[in-house]
Amino acid sequence: MMWLSDNQISQQRLGMYPWYKLLSFPTIYKLAMRALGGHACRARFVDRYMLAQPGDRILDLGCGPGDLLDYLPAVDYVGIDVEPKYIASARNRHGERGTFLCNDVVSVNEEGLHQFDIIVASALIHHLSDDECIKLFHKCRRLLKENGRMVTLDGCRVPGQHMLDKWMLDLDRGEHVRTLEGYMQLATSVFPNVQASLHSNLLRIPYTHIVMELSLSLQKRGPHNLKLTHMRSM
Repeated sequence: MMWLSDNQISQQRLGMYPWYKLLSFPTIYKLAMRALGGHACRARFVDRYMLAQPGDRILDLGCGPGDLLDYLPAVDYVGIDVEPKYIASARNRHGERGTFLCNDVVSVNEEGLHQFDIIVASALIHHLSDDECIKLFHKCRRLLKENGRMVTLDGCRVPGQHMLDKWMLDLDRGEHVRTLEGYMQLATSVFPNVQASLHSNLLRIPYTHIVMELSLSLQKRGPHNLKLTHMRSM
């Protein structure tokens, strides 16, 4: 689970939850993720959905302190995040193993960003407005290779979800946590093939995630391109 910088949070929400500021510090962010079971969540996301192969070109949008790189083989990795502390930490930790850019993912200049096999947006989409999502999806479509894929992971609102699950989504720094239909509507407006999976309990607390796989391929897995999956973390 990745979060954007305080710059992306409204002053109203920041005033309501001043502890949000602490999450901009990489050490505190990592401790919070460890407590929630973020390691198991990230490992399953990489193994089951990213399917990265050695030599793949990977773009990680909202990369945070670059934790995703720990789970990948030898790839050509580019990470982008708006939070300078995250980028400084990622560069210090990973050195030349990846390229890290401090920029806003929606407005970043595409020049110099060559086409990618996989584009990742982990806990990013729910920070963006509908217009920003559409703009980002179009940018990613241009940056993907012909057979490339974009993979997203976000919190999701579902009918009848656990009270703690709903409360955690309400507290999230992202102001645009959507329903399954909301995410799918945005994604399918740009990509011809979108496959969605819902997951419960990837973390140590009740929490519903949606994973979307976006591509230019017209191959479909089934009706409505939807798989409902329930996985429990270790």
